[in-house]
This record gives sequence, C-alpha cells and structure tokens, in this order.
Amino acid sequence: MAVQFLFNWQSAPSNNINLALDEFHSALETNRADFKFGEALVMGVVAKLTDIDAQIARHSTNWQFNRIGAVNLAIMRVATHEMLHRMDIPPFVSINEALDICKVMSDDGSRKYINGVLDGILRGLPRDGRTGLPK
Repeated sequence: MAVQFLFNWQSAPSNNINLALDEFHSALETNRADFKFGEALVMGVVAKLTDIDAQIARHSTNWQFNRIGAVNLAIMRVATHEMLHRMDIPPFVSINEALDICKVMSDDGSRKYINGVLDGILRGLPRDGRTGLPK
C-alpha cells in the first residue's frame, strides 16, 4: 500500500497528505483504518523525503536520480525510510520486502539495481543489518 500510494503521489504531489490518503483509499474502495502501518511508512517517507532521496541518489552509481523509474523510486523510498528511521525493522527485512515487491511491480534488472542501492545504504548504517541493533 505504501509503495502504491507513493507511486501515485509522486506523479501528483499533494500538500495535504491526509486528503491524498483519503482519496487513495476511496479510489481503491479500501478501509483506511486497515492500513495504519502502511500510512505510518508513507508519513515517514514524506516527512524525510529530502534525506531519503539524498541517500538513494548517493548510492545510485552510474544512474541519474531523475532517471529512476517511478515504481523503483517508490520501492526504494519505503525501504530507505525503514532502514534509516524504523529501528523496529531490521534493515535486511526492509531490503527483502523491497525485493519481493519489486518481483511483482518491476522487473529483474530493476531488482538488481534496487538491491545494489539498498545494499550501499545498508553498509553505511550504524546498526547491524540482521538484528537492527547497533554495531
């Protein structure tokens, strides 16, 4: 849900994220209350978007940030937010979830690219990738 929302939001950003989420759930005919975790991820990404995008750009070697596909960018934004700001989620879990989502929403070449970018971000974290505990 978070990736899908961010993909849509990226093409038509709204300053009123709550209204945008209401519209998103209305269009999908889903109950917004059932997606609290996904919405927490969305809010976190939007709140830290500049920092998250800077991390993705820094680790996106040989590829310009503005050329990253919208789906791939949404996937990496969620995973990067989790790795940087969600201490309750081990980084390897974030990477694995991103790669699983990529299998459904993107292609194998993108999967390798996303894995490379997220692995670069992982190497710079001050916590263990498997446990999420400080190194």
